[in-house]
Amino acid sequence: GDAAARAAFALHDVDGSGYISLQNMVDYLAATYRVLFEADPALRGKLGATPEQLAEATAEQAFQEADLDRDFRLSYAEFKRWFEASAPGGAARAGEAPAFTVAEVQAATDVGARDVDTVLEAMAECADGAGFLTRPAFRGCFEAMAELHQGGPLDAAAAARLRALLDRLFELMDAAGDGVLSLHELAAGLSVLCHGGGKGPRRVAAVFRLYDADGDGFLSLGEMASYLSLVFRMIFATAPEARPDAQTTPEELGWLTAEAAFRQAGLSRDGRLSFEEFLAWYDRSSSG
Repeated sequence: GDAAARAAFALHDVDGSGYISLQNMVDYLAATYRVLFEADPALRGKLGATPEQLAEATAEQAFQEADLDRDFRLSYAEFKRWFEASAPGGAARAGEAPAFTVAEVQAATDVGARDVDTVLEAMAECADGAGFLTRPAFRGCFEAMAELHQGGPLDAAAAARLRALLDRLFELMDAAGDGVLSLHELAAGLSVLCHGGGKGPRRVAAVFRLYDADGDGFLSLGEMASYLSLVFRMIFATAPEARPDAQTTPEELGWLTAEAAFRQAGLSRDGRLSFEEFLAWYDRSSSG
């Protein structure tokens, strides 16, 4: 638990002072919520606030609960107490290690600047005959991206840290817990990591293809809920304090969001979303 809390504290303590200011926490949480909203554009309308507004509200609440000496900054001891209390069943409480963030993986491999379709296609080539990606194959793909980004082999320390990050990332993506990644699990994780390819209809089309697990050109409720659950699972594990409701699981939030999209499209639970209906929902939710 201590390792995860210390890693999270270091991410907030950007100036290395040994304390977290209110603005430090607001800045970090705002960046995390932007990723969350990108994964599910309907959240903005559902929560009724921007990433910045949510970050300010969450940080102010955290300071009310954690700033015991009321000096307007959080020591590590204060932060650790709040962090573990705010992440029931999460990384800090379960003792999972090493802690990492999406930003750290992106910085090491440059995957954040890449188009999700391009990365998915490249990694799919490393899959076995049944279409599954093993841990060594997954690790090898990312290590190759890291070496390309760094212009050569990584030093021993960087290589060891990257391997630890990739092992934790693999475990998060492996929702089925079977030791391999399906392309559906891989696509969900990559959609959180990859932000290349621009915005607009092209980006929405890429998202639609990732949701459409059977490739029939339509989304079932189950496909959409399954995909969103995987996305939320990864986001909440890497930033447990970003969870909008500590009692709601990634699976529950995935189903709630998918059901809301189907209701807005005028479809029943056994209906299907076409790309045009999905695009209308996505645009409406993003602007909401």
